[in-house]
Amino acid sequence: TGGMENAALTFVHDPIVCDAGEALDLGEWPRLLVAHELAHQWFGDLVTCRSWRDLWLNEAFASWMELAWLGQVEGEAARRLWFEEYRERFLRSEGRDLPLSAGWRVAGRCSGPAHHVYTKGPWVVEMLRRHVGASDFDRAIALYLDRHSDGLVETADLVRAVDDATGRN
Repeated sequence: TGGMENAALTFVHDPIVCDAGEALDLGEWPRLLVAHELAHQWFGDLVTCRSWRDLWLNEAFASWMELAWLGQVEGEAARRLWFEEYRERFLRSEGRDLPLSAGWRVAGRCSGPAHHVYTKGPWVVEMLRRHVGASDFDRAIALYLDRHSDGLVETADLVRAVDDATGRN
C-alpha cells in the first residue's frame, strides 16, 4: 500500500480511500501518506531531483513535511514519536551505511527502495533546521524552491541556498 505523486494528481492505494470509521482503524499512517504525497507537489514536482543520487531531496523533504503537518495537527509529542519511529526503522534497515546521495542505485544497479531516504532523510532535514534555526531554515527553503522552480536540482543547489540565505556554510 502506498501512494505516488504526479504533477497535479496523486494516486493512493485503495485502503487509503475509506470512511471515517475505517480511517480510525488504520491510525495515522493514511493521513501521513497523503501529507507526504502532497508535499511532493513542491519537493518532487515544483523542483525535481536531477538524478537518482539526489532522490533524497524529494523523499527526505516530503517525509519531513508529513511530520511537520502531524506536529501542527496532533502536537509536538506525536511528531517526535514518529521521528522516533523513523529512527528505529532506519536502525533496522540494511542500507543504513549508505549515504543519502546513494539514491536508489548502488554499485551501478537499481537496488530497490532505499528506505534510508525516507527514514534518515527527514532526520537530516530536521538537523539542518535545528542547526540554522527555524526562520533561517524557512528562508533557505523558500530561496531553494524559488531559484529552482520548474527545474532540476542537485544536493549542491540546496547547500548553496542554505549558505546564501543564512550566511553560514
